[in-house]
Amino acid sequence: LITPYSQGNQKYVCSSVMLYDESFKKFLYDNIDKWYNGRAHRPHRISWDFEHSVFSSYMSCYCERCLKDFCQKHNISALPSPAEVKSKYAKEWTRFINRRVADFSGILYTLIKTKLPGVDYSMYSGYQSESTKVVYGVDWNMMPGNTGIVSVGYGRNVEQLEATYKAIGDTPIQIGLLIYP
Repeated sequence: LITPYSQGNQKYVCSSVMLYDESFKKFLYDNIDKWYNGRAHRPHRISWDFEHSVFSSYMSCYCERCLKDFCQKHNISALPSPAEVKSKYAKEWTRFINRRVADFSGILYTLIKTKLPGVDYSMYSGYQSESTKVVYGVDWNMMPGNTGIVSVGYGRNVEQLEATYKAIGDTPIQIGLLIYP
């Protein structure tokens, strides 16, 4: 289940396994109570803070299984190398990873609602923009239904704020603001 991702780090689980392997989902389901009651100290909200490049995050696995899934979803005939992914298929890869992030968030959201009733789940990242899709790995257009609360950062402009509101639909939003007394 553990495969190297783009940086060769062996401690992360392949993102295809995270999304499609029922034994991994069972592992999460069977262990969330232990994590929640122990290490997490029973928080009222669990937030997944995801601000990672689509080319180098733990969701950006380049193993054969993930590359085959990428090729199938984008009608690419030959498995590209990680360098080719970035040079030839950056737009498609960005959408692929954004979808994986949204889908895994949906798995977490469903798990938390099921196993930890009364605990809120939020997803945190940057405001909706083309840059956020690539640099932070999140497309808020894919998040409705995959998180209970959208939580976004501190620096923003009106266009990004409006784009985020439009992307998330009726999902509640928490907006950060830095105050300097």
